[in-house]
Amino acid sequence: RDRDRDRGRDRSPRRDRGRDSERGRERDGRGSRDRRDRDRRDSRGRYGDSDRDRGRDRDSYKRSRSPPRSHSPSTKRRRLDGGGSKSAMDDIFGNIKAKHEAEREAQRVKEEAEVKRLEALKKVADEKKLTLDHWLMPTIIVKVMNEQLAGGKYYKLKGEVKKVINNYVAVVKILDTTTSIKIDQEQLETVIPAIGSDIAIVNGKHRGTIGTLQSVDFDNFSVKVDIGGGVVVEKPYEAVCKVAA
Repeated sequence: RDRDRDRGRDRSPRRDRGRDSERGRERDGRGSRDRRDRDRRDSRGRYGDSDRDRGRDRDSYKRSRSPPRSHSPSTKRRRLDGGGSKSAMDDIFGNIKAKHEAEREAQRVKEEAEVKRLEALKKVADEKKLTLDHWLMPTIIVKVMNEQLAGGKYYKLKGEVKKVINNYVAVVKILDTTTSIKIDQEQLETVIPAIGSDIAIVNGKHRGTIGTLQSVDFDNFSVKVDIGGGVVVEKPYEAVCKVAA
């Protein structure tokens, strides 16, 4: 037993030393963890500050590169009114007004032309209603257009209508002769006198009226006749004829 006690005493200092060494290691471990925690906090603080600095730098760079997001109302008004120039606005409105006036004038001219066209068509229609298939009347001067009559002796000679038979046949006295011939109106032609001379309307509206020749339209084969009272009528060549003096 004494030996056992001695052995026990011998082992107890060893156990004490073992416990001391374990406590030391634990302290060393806690110290190491404490140091690592401090280092981690320090590094996190340093790098966090650096990240924040870099973020602020990026924001300032973006702000310096990006255009302004909004404009004041006065700036917009200046852009709309051509830089705030009153004369420029006056020019713009003046051009628009002139354009509208030109369009209205063109429309007015177009409408007037259409009215005149319709009036002309109406006159033609009215004239056709009053136009007869015969036009002979006494005292008018006509031209003979029959080449076979008397071997062409009277071709293109002028004569005065002395008598009308059945509306279509005339007795014509050849001018400057004592000869009279009977001839159908199809072989006769009306004669247009000099401007200012008396002229008879032989067909259509105002048939039988004697007026004064005012003008001749050679392109449209028509004449204008003053029939008095300030009335001037336009007639085709075949509706008017020279009157014997």
